[in-house]
Amino acid sequence: MLKRSFHRSTSQSGQVLAAGVFILVILLLLVFAGFDIHNALRAKFKIQTAQESAAIAGATWQKNSLNLIGEINLIKACSVLMEGDNANWNTTIPRRDTLLFRRNAAIQARVDILTEMQTRISFVGPLIGFAAAQQAAKANGVPNRGDLDFYLEDLQNNIRYRMAKVAINRYEWRPPYMELIRTISQNGIAVYPNTTAGTSPRVD
Repeated sequence: MLKRSFHRSTSQSGQVLAAGVFILVILLLLVFAGFDIHNALRAKFKIQTAQESAAIAGATWQKNSLNLIGEINLIKACSVLMEGDNANWNTTIPRRDTLLFRRNAAIQARVDILTEMQTRISFVGPLIGFAAAQQAAKANGVPNRGDLDFYLEDLQNNIRYRMAKVAINRYEWRPPYMELIRTISQNGIAVYPNTTAGTSPRVD
């Protein structure tokens, strides 16, 4: 009787031990899985924050550039409106030897300078926004992922760019534009645009 009782007690304790080990293994797996999920979620939130910061930085500079171009449009309009008397509003084309023609030519020269300024801003503004996006992404922990050498090579060799106008509104855009891209590229690219706009290269 005593032997049978001792055998039953040993058997039950063995079952409890096996169940305890099984439960412990399950708990450890849950802890490790939870740790991995936590790391994955944290990395996802970090990347999302970096992307949103980069997008906001780029969009802010783009907004500033467009606002500045709009303000220059107002200056151009005011320059024309405030010039002289009602003779500026004649619909006939004045003769070249008249005072009116010379005044109109002077107004046009000022407007041309402002138009050239707008052209410069339209080239430089988006690139400043792109550079600001790189800084925002890097500040949020995104490492450098590459460069823009493929785009510089495309600008240099693609027939589409080589046949483009040397100067747009008197602004010789290619050398300073490429130099600014080269400077941004040398500092490392952390984020790329994910759209194709105009003749911009398609990137991931």
